[in-house]
Amino acid sequence: MAKKYIDVLVQGMKDYLGSDNNYTDDELKTIAWGGLHETRAFKLLPTSQKSNFESKYERAVQKGRSNSCD
Repeated sequence: MAKKYIDVLVQGMKDYLGSDNNYTDDELKTIAWGGLHETRAFKLLPTSQKSNFESKYERAVQKGRSNSCD
């Protein structure tokens, strides 16, 4: 079920960002999982996959900060 929501979240972020989207689908997927890190679905992922998402999440967040319009 989480996979379904991840895809919906990714598409929603792509729609929201529109032409300003400078994220890859993989980065958006990572951000979506970042929002679900406390869920049962995330906790059931293999440790290697969770670690991979966690390290990618930090890079994606940093990318967003460096591209913001502050």
